[in-house]
Amino acid sequence: MRILCAVPLCFLMTETELAAINHLKSRSVLKLLECFPNFSEGRRRDVIDAIVAEACSRNVRVLDVEFDADHNRPVLTFVGAPDAVGLAREFAKQYASRFNVPVFLYEEAAARPDRRNLADVRKGEFEGLRDEIGKKPDRSPDFGE
Repeated sequence: MRILCAVPLCFLMTETELAAINHLKSRSVLKLLECFPNFSEGRRRDVIDAIVAEACSRNVRVLDVEFDADHNRPVLTFVGAPDAVGLAREFAKQYASRFNVPVFLYEEAAARPDRRNLADVRKGEFEGLRDEIGKKPDRSPDFGE
């Protein structure tokens, strides 16, 4: 087990729990959806801890949290029931509101077909996207400003 963030132990999973989940997934008895959203905040520990705490308050199991200050991007890995798309959208809306940041949905949670591919969302990198928000309607975030 790895502890990568100073958040309550809700994201720790024992080897036994992980083995049981893998066994059930392989037998198609339990359907889980794995999510690994990226956030553009890898330096402020309080923000990263708040992201993890919010995820822990939902009906999901946080498996891992990694963050990289050099690239300013933490990755949160969690699993949940197949309704995770709705959860992702709800989380994105609340996160954007709480931290006053733009949030773009992609892949299965995408609100628009042109945002299904993460590479399309990231086109122009962070700086290019930042400059286009509010100027190009197709670059408007799904939540936040």
